[in-house]
Amino acid sequence: MTLLNQDRYVSRRALLVRAGVIAGGAAVASSGFPGVRAAPRAQSAGGSMTFGHFGDVDNYDPLTNALDLYQNYGRLIVFSSLTAYDANLALVGDLATSWELVETNWVFKLRESVTWHDGSPFTSDDVVYTVTRIMDLATGSFLASLLGDGATATAIDPLTVQINLPAVNASFPDLLTGVSIVKKDSGDGSRAEPVGTGPFSFESWSPNESTVFAKNANYYDPTRPLLDELTFRPTPDPQVAVTNLTAGELDALSNQLVLPQTAATLETTEGVQLIVVDPSTALAYANILSKDPPYNDKRFRQGLAMCLDLEGIKELVYAGRGTASNNFIPALSWAYIDLPNYEYNPEKAKELFAEAGVPEGFKTSILTLEGYPDLIAMAPIWQEGLKQAGIEASIETLEINAWIERFLAGDYEISFNFDINGPDPQRMFVADFLLHIDQGEWSDETLTSTIREKSAAAIATTDQEARKVIYAELQQLMHDELTTMPIYRPAIVAAAASAVSGFAVDGKGFYHFEQAVITE
Repeated sequence: MTLLNQDRYVSRRALLVRAGVIAGGAAVASSGFPGVRAAPRAQSAGGSMTFGHFGDVDNYDPLTNALDLYQNYGRLIVFSSLTAYDANLALVGDLATSWELVETNWVFKLRESVTWHDGSPFTSDDVVYTVTRIMDLATGSFLASLLGDGATATAIDPLTVQINLPAVNASFPDLLTGVSIVKKDSGDGSRAEPVGTGPFSFESWSPNESTVFAKNANYYDPTRPLLDELTFRPTPDPQVAVTNLTAGELDALSNQLVLPQTAATLETTEGVQLIVVDPSTALAYANILSKDPPYNDKRFRQGLAMCLDLEGIKELVYAGRGTASNNFIPALSWAYIDLPNYEYNPEKAKELFAEAGVPEGFKTSILTLEGYPDLIAMAPIWQEGLKQAGIEASIETLEINAWIERFLAGDYEISFNFDINGPDPQRMFVADFLLHIDQGEWSDETLTSTIREKSAAAIATTDQEARKVIYAELQQLMHDELTTMPIYRPAIVAAAASAVSGFAVDGKGFYHFEQAVITE
């Protein structure tokens, strides 16, 4: 990557100031390794914590709500999964205490004496119901693609369940961290009145005002949670949120509300602490619809990458935190290999565009979405780089539901995106690459067959060293093809009052409230 010299930086920064695009904010993200915890102090159980976050949640069903927003403000609080990541991103048992691969199937031993929030016992029947409901097309669950075609579940006994798969999937225990178990026969009831087995139970929801969760006194781990009550307050304006934090009306803020420039101010604000995870494995990226010319020519896609000023994004959008990356696997993953970023070079991009048959003045469009200010701020930076290379790019910002509809319909040319991934790379294939292939959005048959074959081979063995070799080949291939263009791994920055102790954020951007307390 060519670094900015001072003259280039000053002139480009002045341009972006005039364009009004110096903004930013790390969207809810995911994946990383060491978790960061609010400064530990003497802890005592009890008390209430009020947490400010962006937006509101109106569906608490973990099988049908796919939004990142819901993960931290509902799913991980109310529900449990068979497996989970702890604050250090170690894969641990949650409702399962152990698991093993038997032929192509995974057998899970379940934790004893777990109860639902209504007092009824948790058993293997609940797991069977969850898997069956996910795979039922009438449910419309986004999790069906994670479990994979043909997945079923069988109760061996009340505390043993087998999830049946048509082929070996070495990533399956990792994928299950995103699959919350729901109560048998709960149906659509979880949307408004969720009943889970997690550390807190659902108490009440006042739309756009607050959601209240109470301590689960019967949680399977008697040492947690410590708080008696956890209240989430939607506060969509970051400046209002910061004011409420410093005034003592909020005890903590989500990372969506702590913009990079705001974080620099909060670092020196009395009574406030920052909780920073850097590096993380959050990923801001772009999808390129690659079925029609010139988008199906990798030279055109590589030229697009050379028009995106990664160093400018680092300074102007993320205030110097985080890491630019054109690799879809994070540096903190066991599968990562080091690959260079594409240099910012609109002149060279112009040559690639010409080779791909793209005339001067070609027009394209870039989709971005509300609620992700960093993605919105990147768009004009890319637009300016493309302009220098002779490409006219329009920008369209959509409300998130409208964006999802357009995105899933393949109704875009270039679209920003943001995802939550774990240390295992396979989820990115399932959630992005294979999804676009299945929807017919890539026209290169050699590429699509290679991705299918190699991603299948990578999960057909539990030998991690063998998997690393395959993922190394895939990283190099995707770095060259750029049908999906990784852009940036932002730092995850939350804020809390100095009196907060034990609240942790892991490298996936997931919050851990189980040890949180308010100290004097």
